[in-house]
Amino acid sequence: MLALKSYFADVLPTSGRPPVDVSPTSPRFDDLVRKHFAQWIPSLTRAGAHDHNLEQELLGIPVPADRISGKVARALLADGPVLFKEGAGVDRALITALKAQTEGLKAELSVLWAHPFTEERQLVGAKVPEKERGDRFLFGFGELMRQVKRAQNEPDKRFVLLIKNVEAMEPGVRTQLQEALRGKPLDHPVLGQVYIPANMQFMFTLRDGTNLEDDSFYDRVAVKTLSAVDIPPPQALEWPLRVDEGNYRQKLGIRRDGGRPVLLLPGAEIALSEDFKAITEQNLHDVIYMKTGLVLDYDTVRMLAAMEQARVNRRPVLRIEGPTGVGKTFTAQGYARLRGRGFFSNPVNTDTELTEWIGGFEQDPDGRFRFNPDTPFKRRVEEGGVVALSELNTLIDHHEKAGLAWWLTQIAETAPEPDGSRLIRLTEVPVPQGQPLPVIRIHPQTLIVVDTNPEGAYNARGGMPDVFKEYAPMLGVAPLISESTTKSSGEARRERERLALYAEMFLKHDWTADGRRLGKGMSDADKRRKTAELLAQLYQAAVVYGREIDAWAQAGRLLSTRELKRISQDVLAGEGANAVYAHLLAGLDPAHQQKLLGTLRPILKELDVELGRAAAAAPQPAQIAFDQLLAKKRPVHLRVSPETDARALLRELAESDPSVDLSII
Repeated sequence: MLALKSYFADVLPTSGRPPVDVSPTSPRFDDLVRKHFAQWIPSLTRAGAHDHNLEQELLGIPVPADRISGKVARALLADGPVLFKEGAGVDRALITALKAQTEGLKAELSVLWAHPFTEERQLVGAKVPEKERGDRFLFGFGELMRQVKRAQNEPDKRFVLLIKNVEAMEPGVRTQLQEALRGKPLDHPVLGQVYIPANMQFMFTLRDGTNLEDDSFYDRVAVKTLSAVDIPPPQALEWPLRVDEGNYRQKLGIRRDGGRPVLLLPGAEIALSEDFKAITEQNLHDVIYMKTGLVLDYDTVRMLAAMEQARVNRRPVLRIEGPTGVGKTFTAQGYARLRGRGFFSNPVNTDTELTEWIGGFEQDPDGRFRFNPDTPFKRRVEEGGVVALSELNTLIDHHEKAGLAWWLTQIAETAPEPDGSRLIRLTEVPVPQGQPLPVIRIHPQTLIVVDTNPEGAYNARGGMPDVFKEYAPMLGVAPLISESTTKSSGEARRERERLALYAEMFLKHDWTADGRRLGKGMSDADKRRKTAELLAQLYQAAVVYGREIDAWAQAGRLLSTRELKRISQDVLAGEGANAVYAHLLAGLDPAHQQKLLGTLRPILKELDVELGRAAAAAPQPAQIAFDQLLAKKRPVHLRVSPETDARALLRELAESDPSVDLSII
């Protein structure tokens, strides 16, 4: 009967039909099978239909009657390796059931989270420097060998090694497990033949629908199919009803908690650091902008509220998805400053390595090798800071998934300790027998913000692993200017109002750099408001029309509020229409420049009139470069054709100011 249940209830999907018209996980199925075989096996005869639970009888521990608990129990009753093929939404229930039943059996459950960076040393081990000396090498065990040794030393105890997300492993690493899965000893050049003890069992998880293209792996495991359940993804933001972009600013405020200022947002309250002790209801927008650079527009407030809710609800990983330029990373930095916490930003690219987060082996000045766990990532997460991981989906694995997201899943998934921290065992690091495994202890106040572009919106971007999505809540943010070509007049007006909110804050305060004031803020509120509205119109028109004629894509430009801020600052420095030339038009080819200029010219004239500036000829690229580099101390990116010799321009730049020290690389 157990064999029948293991096949019909575990292998077949939910839609599979058992030999009788009854669910194979129901007591009625047990009853029918018992009655059918009772004439040959008298011990199966029972009185009553619901007074038995076969798995519970055989395991000797309580087994709940739900489908997943039954499959976990049958996996533990198996005498070989087991693969759980997980449907969407079942991972949390699977792990809960497995932990409960292994604890009931007084078995030891060890978990290894697989990822594309998993190597043989994480499983079996490798030679590592001796901790005390550093010039001698010992063999350090991987997680597989650690559990083998423990099982050998405690033969009366059961050990279960769960390798999660086995599809994330590189195929070559997974094949190294094949001999162990078929019950044969592992042949290792240092350890010799390694026998897997009988009291040790392998288990794996795999997302259902993933094609491993590895029949030999499937041949060596008993498969348990866990059908998908309809569980909504974790919610990133609980936003109050009837609060929208039109009225959210009315919900912003300040209160005092024992003298400490607290920023009130829709759905969240952020206790501010000592740097904000002078903040009030009247000056909160200005103080926050001056100390963090944040302008509290609608999506910035939503992101701040989601970050605080994640921290309060002890969810250490938050996903924010939106286009480039909406301030995802910048808002995470501002959130850290508001709370007075450390901040670390790590833009991920195709060369990023896991060791940049968890540490690695290196040689010290004396020539000795050692494991150095000190990384900016580790410091920030252990001290309760904020970490922003940008563009995580640019480093993808063989399944087109974000490679490092597989490793991050364990931080989101690991249950907190009694003090609220999360203990992450660095199974990636081999250690000699008897030595402690390095760990990262995630502080209860830590927040890791994973900010990415929308899946599929850009080339060379992969998706997030489904299991990561199930544990890390996601907040979506919209672009400042929608790409819709059919937007209503109300939508266009709201976009201009949002841009004007930014521009007015930029214009209100002095522009300073390196202790020098480069532009005085506009104190005349009416003039500032009118100028901000004109800049918002210019920016919106440039972005929208530039998209229509494909100007920005051809120039390789992604516009954001950075350009709007630089234009506003140049206005404070005494410029008018030329500020728009410098930051919006200068990088375009002449044809696109003329088309955009035709659209923007009426607003540019109105801007010069409002500012009292005389119309001037458009500045040449060299003038713009010199002005931005020398007068305004900004970096400049010159886009030139491959045949262009820029050395003459650079020499002219060096000769224009005797204080310039020019190096050409």
